Amino acid sequence: MDLALNAILGKCTKNPAPYRISGSDVTLFLKSPLSLYCKYFVDYSEMDPRDYTQDLFTKYGHDHENRLLEERYPGNKRHAYKKRNQTTKHRRRGRKKNYQDPSRLDKIRIRNLQKTLQNMCNGTENLLEPQICFLPWGMHGSPDILERREGTSNFGEHYYIVKEIKSSKKIKQKHIMQAAFYNMMLGEMQGRIPDEFYLLNGAGEDTTYSYESYRETLADVLTKIIKIKNGFVPPAIYGHGIFPWSNYCDKVAVNNDDLSLIGKMEGNTRQVLEQNGINTVSKLLNFNRLKTAKQKIKSEMMDRHVTKAAALKTNNAISLKNAIPISATKNTIFLRLEEGLNGEPYMLGMLVRNEKTQRFVPFISAGSGHDKEMLSEFLRHLKDIDDFEIYYWGNEGETPVTRLMQKYPDMAVDIPMNNLQKLMNDTVVFPTYRDRLKLIAEWIGFEWADSEAEWGKGVLMYTRYIRDMTRQDCLEYVLAYGQDNCTAMATIWDWLVAHGCLRRI
Repeated sequence: MDLALNAILGKCTKNPAPYRISGSDVTLFLKSPLSLYCKYFVDYSEMDPRDYTQDLFTKYGHDHENRLLEERYPGNKRHAYKKRNQTTKHRRRGRKKNYQDPSRLDKIRIRNLQKTLQNMCNGTENLLEPQICFLPWGMHGSPDILERREGTSNFGEHYYIVKEIKSSKKIKQKHIMQAAFYNMMLGEMQGRIPDEFYLLNGAGEDTTYSYESYRETLADVLTKIIKIKNGFVPPAIYGHGIFPWSNYCDKVAVNNDDLSLIGKMEGNTRQVLEQNGINTVSKLLNFNRLKTAKQKIKSEMMDRHVTKAAALKTNNAISLKNAIPISATKNTIFLRLEEGLNGEPYMLGMLVRNEKTQRFVPFISAGSGHDKEMLSEFLRHLKDIDDFEIYYWGNEGETPVTRLMQKYPDMAVDIPMNNLQKLMNDTVVFPTYRDRLKLIAEWIGFEWADSEAEWGKGVLMYTRYIRDMTRQDCLEYVLAYGQDNCTAMATIWDWLVAHGCLRRI
């Protein structure tokens, strides 16, 4: 058996490629090619500061994986060495890691690969988070699960298949390709490429995927990753960077005056413009209408994009049409729903204004499963307010209480609401790269009480409060965050009225 193990180990480690590709590299490339480039070539001083939202998603993913492994494979030992956050480690030391010399880490990988191969040769039924490598192709990684199956391979009368765990309920292309990557590597190691691999989603449901259906796509992805590893710099697309490189990717896009600074520009529109020599915001201001019209770009769409370009270049808001009439009610309400990581609502914030007073009324859920009480309290309170108009910020047709009422149809009532974001977009173009609430409000001059305010930090503080309701500091933060979000909407509404974009009748 030792001879067989040594033969397989030699096959997996001899004549190593000059580059290394991990499973996380495949996922990162599919999310943001430039972020993958940054990981290997950009200095750590350019990395994003702490991101509470990212912390939440990372913890949620790890907790889900641990819980599922314990449920499905109780008592099974995890075979991988403890993964260290090399990025954080080297940022703390203030130096850049040398990714161009993989031999230093290969020694660790090979030692752990030996342990994996020993278990595979012995026919261990399930291997959790094992280290696997096929260095002739520069491939390495740690799949979540390898399960034994009956059938011939380099290990004898059994072989292994790949299972990956994902916290998302909806499996995405990046998840599939990462599992296909592990399947390819495993096939080279055991001399038998499994026909299928498996993914377990956030609900713990198994889905089977045919490797053959993804083989060519995976080969194309790996070719492009190798190109980046060799120094190719992908385009910088604003808003497409991935933590911890999102700010840097955005900065490069701004420096390049890239067309992606124009929000809501579709990919095919961008492609047509670039084919006509228009690849920057500045050039968009002088585009050839006749030339692009022949490419079937809608004139109203192009007018909107050109107006956005003018706003960005002048740092001025530009009106699109005459004022939109709105009701002159006694009370104006700005409503905001705050949701947790799993989409469960935890606070309805309501800023109520009239000529004499302004007050913030929050409705806080007492924890998971208490959103019905929160909705009921809100509806009771709303009955005591006469002659009002409600404004919210978000997607058309999905108000802050839509999903709650769908969940509890016995409480559904008709509450007319106005989408302030749509009203704004219909009347004015702001000089911001996106039309998010925070960006627009800050351009107007509004400031959050916490300069680092973000969705993730609000969820974190609410979670701490629910765990220990004596934490008044956490509750006060949640309330202040919710009030600031509602006040930001009011600030935008006031600006639109003052500048003739909205007209009360």
